[in-house]
Amino acid sequence: MVPVKRTFPEPPGLQQARENNLDCGQDNVLQQLQSDFRNKCYLCEQLAITSLEIEHFQPHKGDLELKYDWNNLFFACRHCNSTKGEKYYPFLNCTEQNSEVTKGIKYEFVDFPKPTALFESLLKSNTLEIKNTLDLLNGIHNGTTSRKTIEAANLCSHISADLKKFREYLIDYNKARDKDEQAKIKERIKEELQPTSSFTAFKAWIVLENNKLKNEFYDCLDWLIIVD
Repeated sequence: MVPVKRTFPEPPGLQQARENNLDCGQDNVLQQLQSDFRNKCYLCEQLAITSLEIEHFQPHKGDLELKYDWNNLFFACRHCNSTKGEKYYPFLNCTEQNSEVTKGIKYEFVDFPKPTALFESLLKSNTLEIKNTLDLLNGIHNGTTSRKTIEAANLCSHISADLKKFREYLIDYNKARDKDEQAKIKERIKEELQPTSSFTAFKAWIVLENNKLKNEFYDCLDWLIIVD
């Protein structure tokens, strides 16, 4: 997860849905969520998802106020939404100012012996929100049932391929023969470190774990609450 700034006021279609007890997925609601969440699932950060669902951050359980609350509507893929269900609330909210989404959790990805996502709390006192967030992220990336384990493995394959490309950019940057070539590669790396990129939290932590890269690309991570 990465921080998300929600646009206000709420889309006009949401009031129409509220008044007529319609589905939340009115055209301008979907479009605004797509824009605010950068066309990414807010949980797994997969870009341009093909199984879009409007996700209720806090399960509404028939509560109409929660069902139509703009602050409670999130942009998610089916895998993450169905994994989350009603089991993990409360957890960290990426739309809240000063959210601990990025300063409270370290993201790591290893490819051996199989592609695996790892998550670690960086806070001295683990709140229920942190614990539930770690459990949710682990469930999304490692599976909770036989079906979800297959979906999680497919997700990790996508992350692995994306991070391989990113690491190749970093290698090419260090091997660049001249400043012009290095500058071009640096721009590619900067694009990958923007929150509009897929799996940005993993990429950011690759940089943060390397002092040389952190010094050179620190200014690209102004969207991130960085742990020094």
